[in-house]
Order: sequence, then structure tokens, then C-alpha cells
Amino acid sequence: MRKFKCKLLQQDQGFTLVEVLVSILIATIFVATALQGMVIASLFKARAQEYTEATTWVQEDLESLRFSASQYVDSARCTATGPNNGYADGFSDRLHNISQPNGTVSNTATPDSDTTTPTKIGRSGKTYTFRRISTPRNTAPYAVLTLTYTVTPTSGGSSVASLYTEVIPDGAFQCP
Repeated sequence: MRKFKCKLLQQDQGFTLVEVLVSILIATIFVATALQGMVIASLFKARAQEYTEATTWVQEDLESLRFSASQYVDSARCTATGPNNGYADGFSDRLHNISQPNGTVSNTATPDSDTTTPTKIGRSGKTYTFRRISTPRNTAPYAVLTLTYTVTPTSGGSSVASLYTEVIPDGAFQCP
């Protein structure tokens, strides 16, 4: 039979001061890295929320324009032969009286650009400017309207979201 003996720690066993300092250094580096990762993750989350809300703002306006484009009929434009007489140009002229996402109607001096008054979106409390630029296509069949949307902070900086799309008024399909 074997006897179990309790081994007592001897005086020279344990951790040295150097080993303790190295373990504290490793733990500090690990904690600092983890905290930095959390800060970066929260910044990405805030930016993603701004982007999501800005794209929702753009989508609301685009849906409003698509509905208006489906209702737009102008038989005189069926025989149009130039970019300034086509369906896209006629619908572009009409765009400036269509309500934008924040409820404002923009009648700006430039015929191809609508910019809203600065509006707060999101929980950040920042204000943003919504801009829609409409450009009728200058090549036949002159029925395609290109739209470029940009949402930028009023305080400056790069755009939060931008989108490019094309709209064809439904009336253009009724032309021979």
C-alpha cells in the first residue's frame, strides 16, 4: 500500500517578482486591447445607425418620387426630340414641388437640385442636409431621369450616405 504524504511548500517555491510583473504586464496589454476594441465597435455602431437612418430617409423620398412618376403623364412629350423636351425633363421640372422626407417642399434657384433645410436624424442630435440632384438623360429616348442623393452633416465632413438611381416615368411607356 502506498501512503499519501502531504507535501508542504518549501520556502524557495512560488513566483518571483519578475514573473509577477510579467503577468501583470500581459494582463494590462490584454485589457487595454479589449477596451480599444469596444471603443472601435461603438464608433462603428454609431456610424452604422447614421447610415441606416440616412438611407431610410433617401428611400422614403425615392418611393415618393416613384409614385409620382407612375402618375405622371404628358402626351405632348411623346414626340419630344431633345433632352429638354423629354419625359425625364418634364418630370424633373415637377420634382421641385414634391414634398421631401422631412415634409419641406423645396423650390430652389437651381432647377436640378433640391436641398432640404438641416434636419436632425438619429439619436446623435446631429443635423444633416438631404440633397437630391436630378438630371434628365441627354441621350435618346430622353425618358430616363438620373437621381443622385447625398446626406451630409451640416457641420461638414464626408457624406453619411449617397445613392444613385434612375427613374422612368410610367407615361413614357405609353408613347408609340
